[in-house]
Amino acid sequence: MIIIIRGPSGAGKSTACKELAKLHKPSIVISLDEMRHWVTDWTFSDNEASLALQSAVSTAQIYHDNGYTVFIDHVFLNRWEYDKLVESIDLEESKIKLFTLTADLEMLIKRDNSLPDNLKMGRRVETLYAEFQNSDEDRGVTIDTTSMTVSEVVEIITGSQPSLG
Repeated sequence: MIIIIRGPSGAGKSTACKELAKLHKPSIVISLDEMRHWVTDWTFSDNEASLALQSAVSTAQIYHDNGYTVFIDHVFLNRWEYDKLVESIDLEESKIKLFTLTADLEMLIKRDNSLPDNLKMGRRVETLYAEFQNSDEDRGVTIDTTSMTVSEVVEIITGSQPSLG
């Protein structure tokens, strides 16, 4: 199974993926945000984003084919980004689950402010939140994490079986 968790910065994607991975052994967490740190002088170009997505697909495929549950953590602002990922994975779509985590802007900013300085997104949180609100992706299960604990989010994801289409 491949579980994709998308949402704006601070919604809890990385935290949820790490907690879910503890429950599903063997598993791997693939964070496209972390993959961008592999590139020196990342410029947010379309080419770099495409390479990160291709790397995520290859990694997900290899681990899935070897019996791992794969968790992919990324913003996925637009429908085409998600479609490109799913189309590139050699797997029945029913084995790919999509969850969208969201929260109100005040909570996203609060969570960002609690991070170490080198991980803070600053004003980018507001930009991503606004872009995310205008996103055309509406498939899967949406979870508002504003007033939820990580355990509650994980419980919903673990108990849900969304059908993607």
